[in-house]
Amino acid sequence: MSDLRIALVAEGPTDYEIIKAALRVILKPRTFIMTQLQPEATRPTMGTGWCGVRKWCHDTRLRCTEMNGTDYTLAGFDLLIIHLDLDVAGMSYADCSPEVELMARDWQWESLPCSEQPCPPISATSDQIDAVLRSWLGGHLPMHKTLYCLPAQSSGTWLAAAILPSAHALLVRVECDTSVERGLVSRHI
Repeated sequence: MSDLRIALVAEGPTDYEIIKAALRVILKPRTFIMTQLQPEATRPTMGTGWCGVRKWCHDTRLRCTEMNGTDYTLAGFDLLIIHLDLDVAGMSYADCSPEVELMARDWQWESLPCSEQPCPPISATSDQIDAVLRSWLGGHLPMHKTLYCLPAQSSGTWLAAAILPSAHALLVRVECDTSVERGLVSRHI
């Protein structure tokens, strides 16, 4: 059996490491090769963070429209993972740039920030971010096997849940607390 070929669109290089580690456990004993498409070192103009993911999705939407719904640049992959942290629900398009704020209106992207949802459960927020992500893609799936990776509240929260004891103070209401990742960093863990 050959290696599974996975393409990753993520907010940053740390997300790559966390997602790769999770996939090793999930897919074991299956091996895979993961290629990070975003952020991509040779195209720094794409940007990083959620704004870079937004730009990648929008550019992919344009390619899919031009090529009848398929993005042939992804033909060599078995799976595409698009990662976007749920804390993006509190962000604004103006955080990327004034031009992106105008684009959001022109392209009729779902609103950011999203309307505040009660948490728990986190599902109301994840549903809204799912809709935002789909609006950036214009309803197109860049390839048949696309998986959205929407960590609550961030992939850093996943890391905290993976390495800290379950009774740790940072893990109280972990899926609803946007400060877990910052708390992990401030403790130098």
